[in-house]
Order: sequence, then C-alpha cells, then structure tokens
Amino acid sequence: MKALLSATIGLLLAGSHAGAQAPITLPLQPRDSADYYPWIEQSLAAPTEWVVSDKDESTGVRWRLVVLRSEIYVSLFLERVTLGEEGCCMRLDLVRELDIERAARHFGMRGEISQFGSLVAVAPRAFRFQLQGMPLLLTVISSDSVRIERATANRQ
Repeated sequence: MKALLSATIGLLLAGSHAGAQAPITLPLQPRDSADYYPWIEQSLAAPTEWVVSDKDESTGVRWRLVVLRSEIYVSLFLERVTLGEEGCCMRLDLVRELDIERAARHFGMRGEISQFGSLVAVAPRAFRFQLQGMPLLLTVISSDSVRIERATANRQ
C-alpha cells in the first residue's frame, strides 16, 4: 500500500508533462507580413546585438518573441528587427511562426495549448517562458530554426 501511495504521489508531483526531456529543434515557418498585431498579448525584445563593419559603422539586430491569443489558443512568432547606425532606421526584417503545438507534444503536454507566461529575455538570442506551467528556454539558432529545451536552474 505504501509503494502504491508513493508511486501515486510521484506521478502527481511529476504533473502531466511526462514527455521528452531532450531539447527539440523546430523549423520556423515564413510569414509574409505581420498582419497579426491586433491579437498580440505579449511582445518582448531581447538585447540588441551590435556589429561593427570594416567602415567603422555599427548595425544592430534585435530578436523579438511575440505571443498571440485568439480566444484560448496561443501562437508564437519570432521577429528580427534591424537597426542602423546609432539605433536609427529600425525595421522589421523577418517574421517567422513557431510550431508551438509540435513543441508541446514533444514535451508531453496534452490538451489545448492555452497557458503561456513569464516571458523573459535572458540573452540577445534567448527567451525563457512557461508553457502549460513548464519552464522552457528558446534559443534562436538561425532565421530558420530555434531550439527549445526544458529550463532548469542551470540553464537560464
């Protein structure tokens, strides 16, 4: 009886996220425009990465994670914003959609993906957030893919 009780408590503490613990790399889906702005619930820009050219001119790139909500459904978009010399001429350069359903299935989440929160930029190419209560870390690999892993105390 004690063993059954211990196993039951262990399953309850583990929650419904008994899926894979390994990171997942997701391809990003191109988006022609940013026509989703009326549905934005959250948007957060990471710190700008500055690059100095041979001509001693600096340009910047800033990644932005955008959370949309339509009724109860959550969608995620990754945007790349470019900046000119001294931060002028800000321009939305790239818009990509993340397959959040695929990531949720990978990590063992069930049901409608509707709980999103605690969005924090932890580096110029990294965001931490919670999806269905599970802390995750998203890292931009390129303009075509991101890596999502379960966030722990060791991985911001």
